[in-house]
Amino acid sequence: MAIEESQSAVDDYLQSDNSIDNLEFLLGKTENVLPLIDEDIDSVILDPPRLGCHPNVINSILIKKPTKLAYVSCDPESLARDLNLLVKGGYKIKNIQPIDMFPQTYHVESITILEIN
Repeated sequence: MAIEESQSAVDDYLQSDNSIDNLEFLLGKTENVLPLIDEDIDSVILDPPRLGCHPNVINSILIKKPTKLAYVSCDPESLARDLNLLVKGGYKIKNIQPIDMFPQTYHVESITILEIN
C-alpha cells in the first residue's frame, strides 16, 4: 500500500507501464492516513518533504513498529531530528547512504535504513 497526497501523482502512476498489480493507494496526508491503518506493517519507505516527518507519522511508526524503515531525506537537519526520535523509540540505524543528485550544489539526498531493535 502507498499513501500519497497528490491525486495527480497517483494518476501518473496508474497511467504508467508498471507491473505492480497488488499496490493500493490511499489518498491523503500521511500524518492523517497512517494512524488509521489497522493492518500489520512490515516495512515502511518514508520520503517526507524538506521539513521532515510530521510528528503524527513518527508516533504512528513507533506504535505500529514495522520491522524495517527506509527514510529518503533531502534535508540533513530534519533527518537528524527524525532519526533521533526513531532511535529513541527502539530503531537502530543500519546504513546511511548520501546521494549527490545535484552535483555542484549543496543539496544532498540520503537514504537511511533502520531496523527495530
